[in-house]
Amino acid sequence: MKALWLLIGALSITYPVLVYFGLQRFEPRILGLTFVFVYLVRLLITSTSVKARIVVCLAAVGVAVLVWGINSERLLVLVPVIINFVFCGVFLHSLLQRPTIPAKFAQRSHGELDDELIRYTDGVTYLWIGFFIVNGSIAAYTAFFTSRETWTLYNGFIAYILIGLVFLGELGYRNFIYKKDEK
Repeated sequence: MKALWLLIGALSITYPVLVYFGLQRFEPRILGLTFVFVYLVRLLITSTSVKARIVVCLAAVGVAVLVWGINSERLLVLVPVIINFVFCGVFLHSLLQRPTIPAKFAQRSHGELDDELIRYTDGVTYLWIGFFIVNGSIAAYTAFFTSRETWTLYNGFIAYILIGLVFLGELGYRNFIYKKDEK
């Protein structure tokens, strides 16, 4: 099962690169059908306790089915846009149905959260919402107004670096602040 998770994860992460090379040989509908399979398998092996992953997988399956049905390259390159806005919605929903996603991560390393850390994680949730809006907007720009190479570079490389920087920056900052407070 772990090998299947790794394969599906690798296929999901390399989506832009696979689209770039796939479109050089296949119609969009073939790629859409391939991604229907990938995201259906991902949905089937995802724990039902991870709602965010389920929502993202369902959205991806829906888009992949549409790509297969209408054979649209444009829709194929809009998948990162859709995924960013789905994540935005998931983080926004976590503000209404607490704890927020960043609060869940903070609880894993800090235990029960005090009011100050809850306010902080609320702020981090807003940061991620803003990030997904900006990142999704840039992904949309690359899908509509740039070359396939630029789209692939941004969505398959730069966006992942930015996500990593935000995540690691927040994690480092939170750990620095809370280490300092524990002294």
